[in-house]
Amino acid sequence: MSKRVCKEDQIQLIMEYQFVEHIDDIWDCIEVKCVSDTMVSWAIQSSDFVEVLHSEPLRHKIKEKCKNLDERYK
Repeated sequence: MSKRVCKEDQIQLIMEYQFVEHIDDIWDCIEVKCVSDTMVSWAIQSSDFVEVLHSEPLRHKIKEKCKNLDERYK
């Protein structure tokens, strides 16, 4: 049996998130729960709109992935 899932539903299946606080006119803080690899991909895909604040190991994974992409596309 196959099930059609809209994009928003797909995101909800992969990650759970909740609003934490309104920071200013541009930024809100949200808490996201998902597996690390999904978070890395989502953060890079959404990099114009998000910054991962915690945890340092996750931030390091994102930095390393970006460095690898930079090398690939030189």
